[in-house]
Amino acid sequence: MRRRPICATTLGALVALLPLGAAMAQSPEPMEAKGKVELEDPAGDMGMISTSGDPEPALDIVGLAIETDGERITVTATLAGEPGTFADSVVTLYIDADDDPATGVAESSASPAGFDHELNVQLCMAYDNGASACAGGTDGKVTERWAAVDLERFEGDHPYGPSEDLIGTMFAGELRKSEKWPVDGLAVSASILYSDLGLASGDTIRILAREASGSPIEGDDAFPMVRLTLE
Repeated sequence: MRRRPICATTLGALVALLPLGAAMAQSPEPMEAKGKVELEDPAGDMGMISTSGDPEPALDIVGLAIETDGERITVTATLAGEPGTFADSVVTLYIDADDDPATGVAESSASPAGFDHELNVQLCMAYDNGASACAGGTDGKVTERWAAVDLERFEGDHPYGPSEDLIGTMFAGELRKSEKWPVDGLAVSASILYSDLGLASGDTIRILAREASGSPIEGDDAFPMVRLTLE
């Protein structure tokens, strides 16, 4: 899994390498939901982000909503507190677009079997020195925050293996650049199209979401697995 800056002006940052967490601890039976699901998570369960400078506070999630409207899948992560000055991935979603555990990646410490896509929602920042980032930061004052997405499709049998980039925070060949969603307050929200996953209304997908910023204090950063039928 890769974390990418949103533009080449990112300065002076060491991007934190984040553990994939204890996804395997999830119940084998996912939650069933139609159209929308809302999940809660305790505050204070994610440790600080390690950087080349002083540690930065994690983007600790206390609420996660995944909503569909017939065209888009929208992910909204509600943070426990105001973000600092370090841009980071907020939440990672493993998605099984065909709802078939027999296809996609094999079971691993990263995720159970069957997931074929990975979606990262990034909290990006611009600074008064002209720099901007979706991973890392500078010593400048934050002047703007927005959400963006990275979406990739697994091509091998492991989430660390080969993958095809579909949407990113930088241009790269035919890669589609992410939209930008303004962030004001504690809610970080972004979306992808059904067509990005080859889906249509009425399809059912499996989703395993995990907190992606900082390190899990108790060793588990994963939300309950969800089986979601799209509006």
